[in-house]
Amino acid sequence: MASSSKSNLFCPFYDQSQWVLSPLHPRNNINQTPAVSRTNVYTLDRHGGLLEFQERLVRKFVAELAEFDNVYYEICNEPYFGGVTLDWQRHIADVITDAQKTHLSQN
Repeated sequence: MASSSKSNLFCPFYDQSQWVLSPLHPRNNINQTPAVSRTNVYTLDRHGGLLEFQERLVRKFVAELAEFDNVYYEICNEPYFGGVTLDWQRHIADVITDAQKTHLSQN
């Protein structure tokens, strides 16, 4: 019997100290990510441009794990904390579905 593996893609920032450690925080990367509130990171309308980086990360995860047929994705751990919106979660689910279409023939 094959076992399954869960991949957690995102986690809310429970407080400011976690947000300032995130690779999406503008101090921690060279991609010129926007300075947004930690409670706006996982939204569709207040993310300041972070959504593009999140989508690319999700597509990379799906591509790297495409050879495995026993993976399921948890979009966000404890999404009821820190401003994670349901619309954002649905959008990320759509990105996963779209990215998997590219890799269907591999499974």
